[in-house]
Formats: sequence, C-alpha cells, structure tokens
Amino acid sequence: MAQIYPNAKFILLETDCNENRKIPDSIFLGTPVAIKLEPRERLENFHYSELIDEFEKDSTRFLALKESEAKKWKKICDFLDCTPPTSRFPDCIERGQRKCSEYFGPKGETHSTRSRLKWDSSPWVISPIADWSGLSFDSAINKDRRKITAEFGGNMTSIDSKNWMLMDDTFPSNLALFRPENFQISSKGHAILIARKESSDYRNYTAASICTREPYLYGCFEAVLKVAKGSGLVTGIFLHRNNPRQEIDIEILGKDPTKVLINVFCNPGSAGANFDYGYRGTPELIDLGFDASEDFHRYRIEWDETAIRWYVDDHMICQRAEWDPTPVPNLPMKFYINLWPSRSKEFSGRHLDRNLPAQCELAEVKLKAIQTVTG
Repeated sequence: MAQIYPNAKFILLETDCNENRKIPDSIFLGTPVAIKLEPRERLENFHYSELIDEFEKDSTRFLALKESEAKKWKKICDFLDCTPPTSRFPDCIERGQRKCSEYFGPKGETHSTRSRLKWDSSPWVISPIADWSGLSFDSAINKDRRKITAEFGGNMTSIDSKNWMLMDDTFPSNLALFRPENFQISSKGHAILIARKESSDYRNYTAASICTREPYLYGCFEAVLKVAKGSGLVTGIFLHRNNPRQEIDIEILGKDPTKVLINVFCNPGSAGANFDYGYRGTPELIDLGFDASEDFHRYRIEWDETAIRWYVDDHMICQRAEWDPTPVPNLPMKFYINLWPSRSKEFSGRHLDRNLPAQCELAEVKLKAIQTVTG
C-alpha cells in the first residue's frame, strides 16, 4: 500500500491485545509491500511489535498510535498537520480485524432504476467510482456490547405510549411545527398524520411525527402506510440521532410519489461528539413502479454493523455496504415516521397551500432491534 499510494499517510492503532501477536493471515491479500518486501515466510512470523518498529522509522508517513495514549488528537493532528477538533477523541468499541465477505447479499431483487442526487462533499463520503460497491464484511455483531432485544408493534388501532411518543418540536428545513393533535386514530383503525396551514408560536403550519422513546442499535424497522401527495410534502420513515449526526432514510416526496428517496448520513465519533456535518447526505432516487399515494405498501429498513438494506413490499430495492459511499452508522438511533412540508424547493418542490390539509395513513408499524442498555 505504501508503494501504491506514495503520498498517503498511515496510522496503526496499537491495541493492548496486539502485544506479541502475529499478524493474521487475512493481511496477505497481495504482495506485502509495506514492510520492505520481505518474503512471506518471514512475514508469517512477523509480530505487531516489529510492524510498529517499521512504522516508527519514517515519522512523516507512518504513525503508531497506542490505544492507551492520553492525547491522541494532538498526536494525530500533528501528524496530519491540522487543527485538533473541539470534540473529545471517540471512545468507540474497537472492531478489530474483520473478515471480508466474498458474497454480499441477494442482488437479483434490486430495482434497476436508481439515480444519484447531489451528495455532500465530506471526508466521510466516497465519490462515485466505477466498479466500487464498498467493503463487504461478514456480519458478527459485537458480543461484548451489553444489549437486549426489543420487539413490538402491529396494527395502529391505538398509540402505544410505552414505546412511542408524539413529537412537539421542529427543525430548520421544516415549515411546520409538529403537534400531537395532528396524529389521530381513524374509525378504520389507522393512524392519520396530518399537515395543515395553521399558525403557531414558531411556524405557520403544523404537522405530525411519531418516534420511539428509546434508541436502538441495529435491527429491522418497518411501516405499512399510504403517503401524502402534493408538491412540497415529505413522508418520512427513518432512523436518526444527533451528536454525532447519523441517519438512515426512506422518504417519499409528494411531488412524485412514484419514486422513493433513500439516504444515509454518517458522522464519526462516540455519543456526544459534535460532528453533525452534512445537509444533503448521500441520497438516491429509486423508481417504485407504482404511485405510493394510491394504496398501502410495506417499507422496511434492515440495518446491521456491516450493511443497510431497504425493502418495499418485501422486495429489496437497495443495499449499501461499508464505504458505499459512507461508513455504516454505528450508534443507537430512534425510529421516526412523519409527514411535513419542506422549505426546500430543490428537494421537495414548491410548497402550495392548496395541497393542505394533507394526510398520511399509517396502518402498521413493527420494530425488532437491539436496545442498548445504556441508551
């Protein structure tokens, strides 16, 4: 790698468990050029301590960073010649050496009509490259993480206040204030999310949003609904967190409900890190083959530590592996379903008051996921 990328810099994380360990066989993916082109027979007996010694011989290109080192940001930023961030160094669970998967999921079911929209320019986004579909790893959720499995949901004949809460807030790109009163149960046994032209202290419109009370880390999240139609309106089924911002989206735009927008935001760091960069994320539009505002359909997000998969009516429409084009989000997130009018004409089309009131009908919602004990 050092020869292939002569301008690259390399950082080796020296963990406590690496002391006196041999380099695993999985490192031999080609000619081992980083360590003086030594014969493989020698490398098979090569220890991490020797690799670190090699790193330390050229401090301009190689940095050996101890896991227990106190001022990691300073050492990294001195090495990269950049200003240290204000956030503390991430305190994340080390994933260690992961085994690459030779086969990454079923591809035959995915829809062929996909179009990339404008992506964020970010260190955490890889620009489109021909024949690149990310890094696929065998899935093995960290068994050391304390966790319990949560499973709930079903028909929306009532609101389960133990697991769900109605939102009463907003966000900058939302023309409306979310109000609990805009979430209602109809005589058909469906939940109705309503967007109205209605003044409040903060906005000139009101809308509806429901989310889980607890955050979840990996799992299956799905909803059966009929979306709202009308330029400017957005129906969302998604996972989200802040500090750092991570998000996995299904959004259907009322201006064209024959398409679904999938999106991922992934900022690095452990919980509390002030990395919320990214306004656009990495969106793609996918042709559904039907009008989602005319009938009920099942939408599902499957998320694990190695990949994200999106399904519509149990058919996979898209999947993303690690670095395709972002890392897979790795922190707990809450699950949301909402309807809201957007400020962005570029995103959702021009907002028109004549499209209000509008409603999204939610027939069923299900969740099977890992609930972190610490939240």
